[in-house]
Amino acid sequence: MIDNAVTLAEPDSYFEMLERSATDHWWSNGVEWIERRWIQNELKRQLRNSSMKWNWLDVGCGTGLRMSQWADWQCWDNRVGLEPEPSAMKCVIGDDKPMIVRCELPGLPFKTVLFDLVTGFDVIQHIPKPLREKALMELFQVVRPGGVLLFRTNAPGVWGDTDCDDSIVSSIELNGFLIRNGFKIIRRSHYNLVGGLAEEVLVRYKNCVSRQNKGKMAFKTGLPRQWQIRPKGHLLARLVGWMESRIAGTGLVKIPFGHSYLVMARKEVDHE
Repeated sequence: MIDNAVTLAEPDSYFEMLERSATDHWWSNGVEWIERRWIQNELKRQLRNSSMKWNWLDVGCGTGLRMSQWADWQCWDNRVGLEPEPSAMKCVIGDDKPMIVRCELPGLPFKTVLFDLVTGFDVIQHIPKPLREKALMELFQVVRPGGVLLFRTNAPGVWGDTDCDDSIVSSIELNGFLIRNGFKIIRRSHYNLVGGLAEEVLVRYKNCVSRQNKGKMAFKTGLPRQWQIRPKGHLLARLVGWMESRIAGTGLVKIPFGHSYLVMARKEVDHE
C-alpha cells in the first residue's frame, strides 16, 4: 500500500535508506528486536551445554546490516551473506566484515555446505513468484538437521490479496510449505498491527475503494519515501511499535495481523 516507494529499481537510494533506517526508524528497530530475541532464545536452548559455534547464512544480506548488528555475539563460526545487487556489495558495513557472495535465487552457489542458521529478511517477495518455490527448496537443503531458518516477509493485511500482487507472501502458504518440507514452526507472528490497520483504513477512506477495484489495495514492497523526511517515524507509531515488538519478541504471543510477517522454523533431525 505504498504508492510512492523506494524499491530495488533505485538500488543506491534503497540501500542508503535501508542502512540509515536500521538504527533510526521504529519499524526497523521493532523487527530487529523480535528477530534477535527469537534467535538468542534458540541459541541458549541449543548451545547451553555445548561449545559448538553456528554457521550463519544471511540471504539477501544487503550491506550486511544484520550481520554487523550481531557481529559481537560469541556464537558465530562462519558468517556468509548472499546479495544480488553490486551496489550493496560495494558498501558492506561493519569492522568485522563477513564473506559476501554475489548470488540471485534460485541459483545457490553451494549445495553441500550446511548452515546452523539461515535467515532471509524481506527477501522472498523479491523472488519472482514462479521461481519462489525452487529458491526456497535450495535454502531448505542447506539447513543442517536441527538447524534453524528465520524468514521475515511482507503480508497482505486485511484487504490485501495475494492474487493481485506477486510481492505479497501468504503466511499460510509459507507455513504449510515449511511443514511439508520437514520443518517445525517454533515461532511466528505478524508485526505492525496498529500502524498497518491505520494505513489500510486511511487509504481505503481516501480512495473510496470499491469491490471492483479492490486490487488497488495491494501491498507494494519498498521503503516509504517519508522515511527520508521523518527518519525515526511518528512518536505515537514508535511507542506502539515498541510495545508490539516486546510482545512478539517473547514468542508467547502471536500478533494476528500486520504488514510484516516473521516465522522461525527448526529442521527436523530425521528429515533428509
